Amino acid sequence: MSIRNQSLIGKRALITGAGEGLGRGISKAFAEQGASVAVCSLNGEEAEVTATICAEYGVKTYAAGFDLLDDSATLDFAAESARQLGGPIDLFVHNAAVMPVYPIDSMPMAQLDMALNLNLRVGALLTQALTPGMKLQGKGAILFMSSGMAYYGIAEHSIYCASKAGLLGLARGLAMELAPFGIRVNTVSPGTIDSPMLNQFIKGQGGDQEATRAAFDAMHPRGKVGSIAEVAATFVFLASDAAANITATDLRCDGGLAVKGVQPVQK
Repeated sequence: MSIRNQSLIGKRALITGAGEGLGRGISKAFAEQGASVAVCSLNGEEAEVTATICAEYGVKTYAAGFDLLDDSATLDFAAESARQLGGPIDLFVHNAAVMPVYPIDSMPMAQLDMALNLNLRVGALLTQALTPGMKLQGKGAILFMSSGMAYYGIAEHSIYCASKAGLLGLARGLAMELAPFGIRVNTVSPGTIDSPMLNQFIKGQGGDQEATRAAFDAMHPRGKVGSIAEVAATFVFLASDAAANITATDLRCDGGLAVKGVQPVQK
């Protein structure tokens, strides 16, 4: 039995939340492996930057800036992506998300609705739009960005935790429904990642930023947070034919954080 490579040559990918951070990293990694990419972000200029980076690998690209909470704009993006890339989308990555941080008794309902809609509902909406094309081809891969927070609770992050756990259930149900059509559905759950989001959070905490970053590193069994490149490589693997027998699975790219137990300090 030969080892399959992770080439994505000839594939067409649609990636949400690709204006920076993990979304940009995944888009770049897909392009490096030969996939054409359609990317979107609320900030159109950031999406264009991502597309420009991807185009350096000689692949087709398409970028759009709009609000994913606008169903009409979202469905238009899905259709236009297929036209711009030259055929049905083979790979769908739902990465876009927001993280409202509030005590549950003071969380504005608008924030709650936004998180559940963007983090979870948009993934289902785009899956609904893209699966007909995948079915016609008899193949496809759908990947949702979940989170370690789908497994462990964090105070004042309950709705984010719920939305990411919801993606696990959505993926498992879809995987069973779509397997007969050659479509695989999986999730990836990162731990803390060295990213613009983490940097913004650390700055917002005030105080000693280096100490805060060191505390995040210490949370992880291997002694440091993950990188965007490590998460992107996980997505490339799951999108590739090397993962042909993997579906309905959550791959934790978290350095063991989700299963870390309480251990005494060794002296």
